[in-house]
Amino acid sequence: MVQKYEPGIQELTDFLTTSKYGLLVVEGTSMEQYLKYSVDESIRKVYSKLIDSKGLVPTYQAGEKYIKHDSNKVLFASSPFYELLSDSYPCEVIALERSYAMHSMALGFHNN
Repeated sequence: MVQKYEPGIQELTDFLTTSKYGLLVVEGTSMEQYLKYSVDESIRKVYSKLIDSKGLVPTYQAGEKYIKHDSNKVLFASSPFYELLSDSYPCEVIALERSYAMHSMALGFHNN
């Protein structure tokens, strides 16, 4: 029987209202730029919270390592780039696909 996983985060702004999950973003990527320079104030607040919680990671591999070891960490990454680079997708980590700024993005979660 297939289990359906329902993550506690559906949208980026959910990080503003929940303290259970922590957002991770690869430093210097377009995802970081999207959060930092968004015209949407709530998205810029997500970026401020990301910085305050030290959620910038140096590489996708580092982000994958974090989410594999902490099921409350979520990696904001480009899709399908993230899925192709991930060594443990879809067995250990999963992706929740969403579109932001006309780009397909993935929220990577630990598959528990």
